[in-house]
Amino acid sequence: MICWYVPITTKIRQSAFSYLLNDKDLTQPLLRESEVRCNKIMTIRIWDKQIVGKLSEVTPEALTKILQLVKNTF
Repeated sequence: MICWYVPITTKIRQSAFSYLLNDKDLTQPLLRESEVRCNKIMTIRIWDKQIVGKLSEVTPEALTKILQLVKNTF
């Protein structure tokens, strides 16, 4: 199965295409400050061995903001 993803990175660019994550946007805080790269949509196979596990999840409110930024990017 193939899914669409936007990467989360610890390299902060604070561009018009990025969404800076904070603890209130996540179900579990991340260890380092991170941002979502909304202009770098990629596909990934869910059985890919490079995926080790899930560290956290964005809240529904943050997901709405991220999806709007993805739409605005294109």
